[in-house]
Amino acid sequence: MLPGIAVGRAVSLGLSWRLTRRYQIPAFLIIGVLPWALSFPLSFLSGIWYLVPVRLVAELLIALYTIAAISVFYREVVALEYAVKPDDEGLEAST
Repeated sequence: MLPGIAVGRAVSLGLSWRLTRRYQIPAFLIIGVLPWALSFPLSFLSGIWYLVPVRLVAELLIALYTIAAISVFYREVVALEYAVKPDDEGLEAST
């Protein structure tokens, strides 16, 4: 379940759950596994003091990716599901 507020749509909690139910595995891979896989090698840099700035920048970029991935993923899921079922309660059509 992803927040509708992330994409600027009025989506109720129940509708958000129904919209994202079929996309749990792709969401887990895109939002969970990929950022972890990108940040795991950074853990080996923790003992090297002069690479701290590199690690901080890389972790910031991974965090920004994660935030963007959540919004884009949710926007696409809502667009796909909304196109199929336009009469759901709690989903406002954007103009």
